[in-house]
Amino acid sequence: MNCLTPAARTPPPESRRAPIGLIPGGHRAVRGWGGLAVVAFLGWGLAMAAEGPVASTAGLEWHRFPDQTKFEVRGLPWFEANQPRFWRLPAAGFETLPKGVQNRAKVPSGGRIRLRSDTTRLVLRAATAGGGLVNRLDVLVGSELRRAVSATKVGDGTELVLFEAMPRVERDITVYLPHRQDIVVTAVGVDPGARFSPVQAVYSRAWPVVYYGSSVCEGNGASGAGLTYPAELGRHLNLDFVNLGFGGAGKAEPEVVKLVSSQPACAYVFDLGKSYGNQDAAAFRTMLQRVRREHPEVPLLVITPITS
Repeated sequence: MNCLTPAARTPPPESRRAPIGLIPGGHRAVRGWGGLAVVAFLGWGLAMAAEGPVASTAGLEWHRFPDQTKFEVRGLPWFEANQPRFWRLPAAGFETLPKGVQNRAKVPSGGRIRLRSDTTRLVLRAATAGGGLVNRLDVLVGSELRRAVSATKVGDGTELVLFEAMPRVERDITVYLPHRQDIVVTAVGVDPGARFSPVQAVYSRAWPVVYYGSSVCEGNGASGAGLTYPAELGRHLNLDFVNLGFGGAGKAEPEVVKLVSSQPACAYVFDLGKSYGNQDAAAFRTMLQRVRREHPEVPLLVITPITS
């Protein structure tokens, strides 16, 4: 399934193959193929809830993570095999990937934990690979994007208060995992007796948008994990997404392209050529040809800088 609207699912015979859209500069909004809009640098923003004083985590009921009966993980296709690690590429064969890709793939940009609960407080216990303090996280509560209230070092880990003093009503909650840190989440704290139920929010397409590129795609420069442009587009268009942007390492190596193309998608977005000067375009052409061959009906959108 792709990102076409039902009315546009059957193009005329001369355009059966979905287009490769070329966007010089990458700064424009492009609409087409049923309204899929891709913007390299978004102009809109979301109000972030203000940080408050350090919050208490006393009296919470802790639930181990992962636990598929209470929490779902999105944006990390290999999580089931990799867990508890939030790596964006499969751990099996990881050491055969280019070093730059290995380094950046350990950072879960685009990864999300989703749940539905009536808890008035939500706290995560997490730890970084390096043992430092976990950065503040972004959390979508209903339709409001909020920043974690506090992050407190506890032993070798961090307790992050994502929200507190909320009304006791069931709500969908999405936690955006860090776009700059390799972390593991070990437990989720809620009110004693808080109810969990399946997430009710349904994405507008069955398959995600799959992004591939370098640092801009990964989210470098974004002030929060929920403010990378794939995350903003996902909320704006109600689309699931997988972020396979690797800062300084989006060079279209065959072994990486194979993994990108292995992911079913409603559209593929290639954010290319931001970090490498005058790199030969042959590898990118080969990548696009392969993805088009393997997914002949799925839209491909290619974004390049003005200098490319």
